[in-house]
Amino acid sequence: MDQHDPPAAEQPPSSLTSEPEPATPSQRPQLEIRKSGRRFEIVGLISTVVVFAITSGTATLILGWLYAFHDPVAAGGGIMSAVQNGSFVIRESSGLATEQSTSGQEQTLRILTFSALASHLVSLTSTILVTLLAYRSANQWLLASENPDDVNLTPIQYGLLVRTLGSGSLMSLVNTLRYTCRSKRATAPRLFKEAFISVAGIYILSHIVGVTDLWLHSRTRSMSIFRGVPDQSEALYSLGYNETTCGTLERTGLPCQRLISTRSNRTYWADEEPWIHLAGLDTFSGTNPDIALEYVDNTTILVPGPSRNFKSQGFTINTYGLKVDCTNLRDQCDRLQSPFPVALVPGSSPVTNCSKAGYPHFPYYTSGELEFSGYDSRNIKNMVLGIIGSEMGGMLNGTADFSTGWTSNPATMIVQLRDTPSLWWNHGTPGVLYLNALDFYGKCKMAYLDVIAEYDPIGAEWTIAETILSRPELASIFWTPMIFQLWTSEVRWSLTPYTYTGEDVISLLASSISKYGIASTAPLMKFTPAFNLTTPQPIAVGLYPVVPTLLLVGCLYIYSVTALVIFFLSCTANKRSIFVPRQLTGKKERDKKKSSLDVAQSWLTDPLPPVGSMFPGGDGRHVARSVQSDPLRQVYDSNWGLVKVGIGLYKGSKGEMIFGLMRQTGTRARRYGRVFSMQDDTKLHGTVAPQLSGWNCERTLELEEQSSSAKHPQLEIRMSRRRFRIAGLLPTLCVVAMTGGTGTLILGWLCASLDPVEGRGGFFSALRNGSFVVTEPSASDEFLLSEMQTETLRILLFSALASHLVSVAGTVLVTLLAYRAAAQWLHASETPDAASLTPIQYGLLVRTLGSGGLMSIINSLRYISRSKRGKAPRLFKEALFSVTVVYLLTHGVGLVDLWLHSSARAVSVIRSTPVEVESLYGIAYNEAKCGPFDKTELPCQNLITVSEGKVAFSVAMDSTASVGSVYYTFLDVNPYLKLEYINGAAILVPGPSKHYQSRGFNLNTYGLRVQCDNLRDQCERLVTPFSEILVPGGSPVTNCSKAGYPQIPYHTTGELKPWGFDTRNIETLVLGIIGDEMGGMVNGTANFTSAWTPNPASTVVQIRWPNITADDTADSPVVAYLNALDLYATCSFSYLDIVARYDAIQAEWSILEESLSSPELASVLWTPLMFQWAPDFLLHELTPYVTSRGSQAMEILEKTLARANMAFVTAFTKFIPASNVTTTRQVALGVYSAAPTFLLIASLYIYSLVAIFAFALSSISNNRIIFVPRHLTRDGEGDEERSALEVAQTWLTDPLPFIGLLFPGEDGREAARSAETDPLRQVYDSQRALEKVRIGLYKWINGEMIFGLVRQSHSRTRRYETVFPLVDGDCAPQEEMADHGGEATLSLPHVETGEAAS
Repeated sequence: MDQHDPPAAEQPPSSLTSEPEPATPSQRPQLEIRKSGRRFEIVGLISTVVVFAITSGTATLILGWLYAFHDPVAAGGGIMSAVQNGSFVIRESSGLATEQSTSGQEQTLRILTFSALASHLVSLTSTILVTLLAYRSANQWLLASENPDDVNLTPIQYGLLVRTLGSGSLMSLVNTLRYTCRSKRATAPRLFKEAFISVAGIYILSHIVGVTDLWLHSRTRSMSIFRGVPDQSEALYSLGYNETTCGTLERTGLPCQRLISTRSNRTYWADEEPWIHLAGLDTFSGTNPDIALEYVDNTTILVPGPSRNFKSQGFTINTYGLKVDCTNLRDQCDRLQSPFPVALVPGSSPVTNCSKAGYPHFPYYTSGELEFSGYDSRNIKNMVLGIIGSEMGGMLNGTADFSTGWTSNPATMIVQLRDTPSLWWNHGTPGVLYLNALDFYGKCKMAYLDVIAEYDPIGAEWTIAETILSRPELASIFWTPMIFQLWTSEVRWSLTPYTYTGEDVISLLASSISKYGIASTAPLMKFTPAFNLTTPQPIAVGLYPVVPTLLLVGCLYIYSVTALVIFFLSCTANKRSIFVPRQLTGKKERDKKKSSLDVAQSWLTDPLPPVGSMFPGGDGRHVARSVQSDPLRQVYDSNWGLVKVGIGLYKGSKGEMIFGLMRQTGTRARRYGRVFSMQDDTKLHGTVAPQLSGWNCERTLELEEQSSSAKHPQLEIRMSRRRFRIAGLLPTLCVVAMTGGTGTLILGWLCASLDPVEGRGGFFSALRNGSFVVTEPSASDEFLLSEMQTETLRILLFSALASHLVSVAGTVLVTLLAYRAAAQWLHASETPDAASLTPIQYGLLVRTLGSGGLMSIINSLRYISRSKRGKAPRLFKEALFSVTVVYLLTHGVGLVDLWLHSSARAVSVIRSTPVEVESLYGIAYNEAKCGPFDKTELPCQNLITVSEGKVAFSVAMDSTASVGSVYYTFLDVNPYLKLEYINGAAILVPGPSKHYQSRGFNLNTYGLRVQCDNLRDQCERLVTPFSEILVPGGSPVTNCSKAGYPQIPYHTTGELKPWGFDTRNIETLVLGIIGDEMGGMVNGTANFTSAWTPNPASTVVQIRWPNITADDTADSPVVAYLNALDLYATCSFSYLDIVARYDAIQAEWSILEESLSSPELASVLWTPLMFQWAPDFLLHELTPYVTSRGSQAMEILEKTLARANMAFVTAFTKFIPASNVTTTRQVALGVYSAAPTFLLIASLYIYSLVAIFAFALSSISNNRIIFVPRHLTRDGEGDEERSALEVAQTWLTDPLPFIGLLFPGEDGREAARSAETDPLRQVYDSQRALEKVRIGLYKWINGEMIFGLVRQSHSRTRRYETVFPLVDGDCAPQEEMADHGGEATLSLPHVETGEAAS
């Protein structure tokens, strides 16, 4: 309630109907407009501070966050480098996945949350900024009102500005834009154009923020990277030389003297410590749990093994490395120039001597010769020989061959390697044809290094930070195992595939010697502490594009700067004040000054001041109310006020019916059933403005003389027979499309993109689990980390879109609610006893239902909270409640959007998706290479030859590459095919050159499962107590007849002496059993009556380890049984047809189905074994287990036989298409909390349902129509019917109809305009319109000066400088300037009704 309203006891209700007593200026001081002497008067401070704090504060928060959490490592520099690169890289808050299945790093995107917050806050502050802008327009209006020659506002322009500057909503801008686009309209003054452009600019800027927010959402990506955090714990990862194992570095005796022993005139290294050799072998093969090898920058270094569990840390270690550079010595040596058969491999003629290269002892051999025919009987062996000065040693006694075994660093070595296989096996004869004598001679420089290495746990890789040459004493110790020939066979084995194919082996030789040379030093090491320890932690980073990010920040700062500029312009323009005498103040103690700019701004932003001037009230304080800056205080209202405002038809001054506002009054002797128009009740002139009594004296008299009611039909309100008439269809469709459509988009995206793995339970399962896991679109970022996966969060984009659209739809939905209020208002206006609106309630509803903005709701809530006010009817309370709920729901969507932003996470996982491409990954038998299954011939007849009575099988008959592929496959270096050992079966799978790693698929292939049993324990053995003491179970086998294999051990010469001396020529063989026959000793499958075996096939394996004789000059079958730990086993071979699956996500093979292959195929596949192609593989793989014949040896035997046999199968296979092919890609998952997601969707659907419900109620209530005769229509062609509901709704949503009532125009068509549904058509306006609206002081009917609207008109014979107040059109006021104590006072003309004041 207005603080100046008198209490009920002092002012009884009957006084409302009494006309106030006239007053004269001599009795009471008047209001005056004075110019202030101050240049800067604060106005609009709170609004400015709110807008500035919200917008610039949010922008500063974003910039500060960018600066504070910018990641310089990922961005490659500071914040400016990020600007240059096009993306801000920001460290985000992160956490581990809550679901076990989505294990990995999750991250949120904080800048997106701030961006959504900015968009939401800007939508809140746009109305406040527009009301700030109204100060500028108010100042221009005041200036134009002071100068009659200035172009001022027409009534329709004033009405448009009231709604535009009061709300800044889309609907107000659309109406204003429609008006400005009219071809025939009054000239718009500058203040109108400037205000419209400014509000439109603010509206566009606010939505640019929203669109930029959406752009930022659509372009932002997230990813997880790892960073190291310092760790102070002690970790023993460094490696140092252990003197306790090998000895000190003193040059006394031989290097590593503690491990050197002498026996039988021979010097051995670590002969009594077999674990040292096994540890070195395990290190090379990667099975040593403590120490491993890494080949980095052509240098092999020692690093901690897997048992150290170091991979979760980053650190720097001290260790040792070996870098080897080799050159081919063969090309510098003399070679046999023979005219005899051309070599199979060019350049393979045997070397005769290397004297020219400076090594006359090469080739090194002790017996035999190279004949001119090419027959080579020299016993050339594989050797790695050292050179110290002019000495070359290592042939007999390792480092003991030198006068001193201490070398320099780098050390020099000479390598000679002989490839042992010939075209046929000759059982121990060293002679070979030079066609296969692919001997290799090379010179290598070995640099032993002290290394500082770093381990990066993020990339899981080692790097060498620093190297220096080790001490020569340390190098001498490290090269000792090589000089003792402990690794020559392994070096030759590594080069075997390459010698078959004739490829350059120099680089491979260097890497092999580097690996073997440093692996042999692993047993000599001890662990020491590492340094620079770090623990990697996943860091979530967001990639925000620079352009939308800076555009968003720029828009926010522009927003805040705009508020400041308007504030300062308003303060500098605030030079006029309204002098209010103390008699007109509340306490009546002293005079006051009111800012005319503040008061004028309220007239441009709120319909309440015009309503207050129309209904001045009967308490006599209308003058004091006119200068209140608070619109609520400018309208009379009390809890006993009887003036009510209705809507309907009333009789105009000419007798015609007009649709518009009606005054409903009730006295103590209430006249029920009577409705009074606002123009015809002369008893209540004190409660209405003089404007309602007559607009223009001359025009009123003229109109009263006319009587048109009898000439033409009048407007009528009729009840429609239709129960449902559509009202508000277009706004309903807009709201439903924007809100329900977005809700459906989000719901549809959730259902369509729900992750099939994490969301396998469907939508409701996700609700129960508390989160939606959605597959997100992803892309690799070109700016940095291009090999990493980045992801965006589409639901956040849709959520931001929903929040933005709802802010737009809010105003539209409020106008829909106005239909319900209009229907109630029409009903109340037809029923005199029904409670209708008071003037202030009407004015509040016009702004509240017209904009639904924060300021209008606040004013309405302030009013409703008054203790003394007029009784609010149900329609007012319901409308206010509905608009408030819509406003809260609108911003509730924004808050839910922020909640969703703050809780959403992104995580990357690996997934497989079907792909329709032909992938030749399957493996099938190639009959063209091996031959058909013809049981009249030997299996794989195409690869079997007979020469000089001997039968040979060789894959090399197809090509030397086929031989190489066998070794390549076994050594896992075949680029086309490789072996996988799964569930005890070796299967063939495609090699890396097939590039299958990113795909999952099923393939048909072949496999072999071998099961072996130890046969040695079932055989008879020579019992000698002495041998059992030295080696338990080491007695030699004599015969296996008891086990059913009388031919085992298989040998052709020699015997086992009773005292243990063994001269039997036992060789390593794999012998087949078909029925009662055992074959494969001499001619492979030709040894059987029928070489076609059943499946599974049976074999017997005998293995004898090669022994070194005393002089180490030639192989001899004579061995001591103490070392003859021969291995005998029976093995079952199950050849399988396999259906295997490759899982690209886990990078694992698995067997889906397996079945026994046909016996014919099994016979073909085992043929290479029967021709003894496997012994070399067996001897090499089982050497570390020479002293073990237990289960471990059997497991290695089974695995080696299966792998060796399947390696030979590669020679006669072909590729076929795979099935069920899927492509593997990194999938970005968005994890959205179910609560905010569901609440967002529900809010959007509630929004749509509210719109539909309002539409349905409006259509049901739309049963009143206004009959418009054809002479009142625009076309004048026929009668029309218009919805009374739609016309009444315009009165509740737009101030223009009320302005049209105040300014009916001079064309006599006010009745026709009153029935228009378009507010723009309800106000008179044309190019000839002379009536303008100014703001200022004018004389009330009792002679008092009052602040408000004044009509400023010009006649056709224009009288310049003549200003007409709304109360009188004849009066010619004049301006006077008086000096009051140094203040400039603007005294507007004192006008008496009907006469001019001079």
